[in-house]
Amino acid sequence: MARRSSLVGLMCVFLAAGSPARAGKDWPSFHNGGDTSVELQNLPLEWSPHEGIAWSLELPGYGQSAPVVWQNQVFITAVAGDNKERNFVLSFDGRTGRCLWRQEFPATVRMKNSYMVSRAAPTPLVNATGVYAMFESGDLHALSHEGQPFWQRTFFDGAERAFQNGHGYGASPAQTETSVVLLIDHRGPSCLMALSKQTGELVWKTERSSRASWTSPHVMQVGGSTQVIVSSNGTVDGYDAETGRQLWSHEGLSGNLIPSATIHGDRVYVGASIGQRDSNAVAAAVSNCCLQITPRQAPGYRLLWQADKAVCDYASPLAHRDHVYYLNKVGVLYCLNAATGQQRYVKRIGTPCWAQPIAAGERLYFFGKNGVTKVIGAGRISSNSRPTVSGAATLRRCRSGPMAMNPRMNPTRVHRTRAGNTSIRLCTEWLPSREHSTSGWERICSALKARSAGSPFETCARSRRSITHRRLEAARSMCG
Repeated sequence: MARRSSLVGLMCVFLAAGSPARAGKDWPSFHNGGDTSVELQNLPLEWSPHEGIAWSLELPGYGQSAPVVWQNQVFITAVAGDNKERNFVLSFDGRTGRCLWRQEFPATVRMKNSYMVSRAAPTPLVNATGVYAMFESGDLHALSHEGQPFWQRTFFDGAERAFQNGHGYGASPAQTETSVVLLIDHRGPSCLMALSKQTGELVWKTERSSRASWTSPHVMQVGGSTQVIVSSNGTVDGYDAETGRQLWSHEGLSGNLIPSATIHGDRVYVGASIGQRDSNAVAAAVSNCCLQITPRQAPGYRLLWQADKAVCDYASPLAHRDHVYYLNKVGVLYCLNAATGQQRYVKRIGTPCWAQPIAAGERLYFFGKNGVTKVIGAGRISSNSRPTVSGAATLRRCRSGPMAMNPRMNPTRVHRTRAGNTSIRLCTEWLPSREHSTSGWERICSALKARSAGSPFETCARSRRSITHRRLEAARSMCG
């Protein structure tokens, strides 16, 4: 069974060079509480399975959760067994990788271990007094930093309280100073609730309409108030963190099933997917938007802007300084002005990303599904340039071994149609390498600009299946 040693190894690259933990700043929850932008400098640009890694280790079973950090102590979860009957919470020394403790718990609800359903998907959270880990079995465990269990609560039973969602439970918990906040959105009775960190007792519970979603809540400090922000399948909602009372709701969205909201200052950036086969393209485009939270002005928020073309699929928007970045499932990056939503550039970074990107000072880190991390410069670039992408930084993915994009081939092939018109074939499995990127992109862009919407390029795409319409539109976006 595949293991997640690469993810922990990746985190230790940052620990070795001045991560939030090493710099005295913690990373306590999923997406760092909704904002993965930090002002750290000189983080690594290159590493491989054999160099640049502070430490690396294998974990039991399988896990999709992210590590969290508190004062150089790393916490992570995993599940194991043919029916995911074992849940794990583990802790490591962030400087050495030494395992500090390991706790194993039986899963209340068991289901077949499959890549189609969540496997330790919820990321745990940690604070000064303990660590809190939620599993798709419906079990929430509270432990001390030394691994001593405090309390446990179970929310699913596989029968009357069965979780009704096609791919399992995936929402990570959020936290206030005194409470753990859980979102349970599915086709059955849905709710948002807060539990006491000390006892696990219910503090409040707010019913929600049934919906399928895999997003997570975040807690936001704004205007002297604390709100819980939830972006989930059709709406973005704000709740009073102390009472659970719904304060406002932005409705009419589509596609916000996977990307969670991003919190940055008094703004909420919403990500939404176009769906399979681009079935939701039009509705999702305007659902990728920015809200400014206004606690003292009705209705409690302002819609600042809606995106024109930018969409998210798996990763949430990345807000950093004056820009916000949206990344779709094929690796096309949209950079927008954070205040106005005006598009700054659209570029293909060369790898699809499911994990959340991170901004650190002058750099943006994109963690590719193929094991390659792409690093580009933050901020606006000129219309005639491409993002600066780091070369061949690979991460070990257990059975697959080191993987990297192969730029040996020229990205274009020119051929003739029967009518004698020139058309272009994009080989999207390759990107231009540094030595021929300019000429490669010039050939693509000049060919696209020379033809209109009903060109032989599109006819060729439909009849000869040389390129999908989506890739064509992505190429046109890259060329401006």
